[in-house]
Amino acid sequence: FYAYTVGLKPPNIAYGLFLCRGDVSPQTCQDCVAPATKEIVQNCPNSKVVTTWYDECMLRYSNKSIFSISDQSVSYILVNTENIKDPKRFTNLLGKVMDDVATRASNGGLGKKFATREADFSALQTLYGLAQCTPDLTTSDCNTCLRDAISSFPDCCDGRRGGRVLFPSCNVRYETYPFNATPAPPPSSG
Repeated sequence: FYAYTVGLKPPNIAYGLFLCRGDVSPQTCQDCVAPATKEIVQNCPNSKVVTTWYDECMLRYSNKSIFSISDQSVSYILVNTENIKDPKRFTNLLGKVMDDVATRASNGGLGKKFATREADFSALQTLYGLAQCTPDLTTSDCNTCLRDAISSFPDCCDGRRGGRVLFPSCNVRYETYPFNATPAPPPSSG
């Protein structure tokens, strides 16, 4: 996560931030943010407010402050179109997994507001859940954002193998396949 401001006073000021998924390495983060920055400027050269999402990162900028403000004004929803067997039991497990990751991500403190969880749906199938907020949000604002995102699942993703709800301030995701990247190496001592 990184937030920055350019300019001295309105209307000539821009606020920007990027957030990488909490389970990606610094190199993977950089490999997402660098081309995304070029693409966003190329595709939206005259826009004053932009949010764009990629698998491993999200970028935002605005001519109004976006820091420490929960924003659920824009949402982007992605759905895995494959159906799940036994949707009632799956939905019950999904509710438990998403409740857990939302609670843990919200309580993540200033460093990371990110959590994942795996749960066995069957002997051959695992459910993977993820929740993340920008770390500048309060615990309460993060929790509200995540709960609002999760509440979209019944409308968009009921009985589906996966879904994502992306807000400018938070995102939630579940799949029946692993979506996490290689974990970052442990910090070196010395």
